[in-house]
Amino acid sequence: MTAGTFTTSVTTDQVARRMPCRLETVRDARRLVDGTLRDWGLRELTDSVRLLVSELVTNAVRHTGCTRIVVRLTRDGRTVQVSVQDFSCALPVLIQAGLNEERGRGMALVDRVSDRWGVDLKPFGKVVWAQVTARTRPA
Repeated sequence: MTAGTFTTSVTTDQVARRMPCRLETVRDARRLVDGTLRDWGLRELTDSVRLLVSELVTNAVRHTGCTRIVVRLTRDGRTVQVSVQDFSCALPVLIQAGLNEERGRGMALVDRVSDRWGVDLKPFGKVVWAQVTARTRPA
């Protein structure tokens, strides 16, 4: 990472990072998930949360035209919420892509993988979020 590219805010139960709104950010958002879930002892959620952050960041990059986003991970016990804040009012759309379609599956994947998801409209744009809960107890 280049110095000054990201701004990170960390608390015990929340990590937030301002990132540029471009496709390369998907990789950096996944790395944020990996380290955060490791630190929180919730590695079993890594695959699900990585997929969720990938889809939410990709949607922001492809459909909003914004220049920056904020990726946030929040923990409440064994539940993790991933959210992507952008500065566009364009809402995500849940569609059923055809078998031969190359795009259009993002929000369907979010719907399938998450326990719940939603959109919070803000004066500056929106926050799209998704939650998953660990099913097993730590050893």
